[in-house]
Amino acid sequence: MIKSILFLLAAFSILIASLVYFSLSFGQPFMGVKLSLTGGAWVVQSVDSNGSAGQAGIHPGDIPSEINGEPASVFLEKYTQIGFVSGTLIEDISVTNENGQVII
Repeated sequence: MIKSILFLLAAFSILIASLVYFSLSFGQPFMGVKLSLTGGAWVVQSVDSNGSAGQAGIHPGDIPSEINGEPASVFLEKYTQIGFVSGTLIEDISVTNENGQVII
C-alpha cells in the first residue's frame, strides 16, 4: 500500500513538472541550434532545418556573435565547463559565417 502511494506521488510529481516545463516553453520560438566549445572556440555544432536558426540560414561551423541580446562571449562564459549549449536556453542568436557575413 505504501509503495503504491509513493509511486503515485512520484508519477504525479513528474507529470506536474512536465506540464510546467511544457507551458513555459510553449510560447518560445524553437531555435533548433546546438553550440559547442571546439578547440577553445564556440561554434554552431548542429542546426535543425525546422527551427528558426535553420530558416535564417545559420549553418554548422558558424561563429556565435550575440545570444539573447548579449555578446556571445558573455553568455557562453557560464557554459565553458559543460562545453555545449542547446535547447530553450537560446532564444535569439546572431552568428558570423565563414564569409564574414552576420546572420541574425
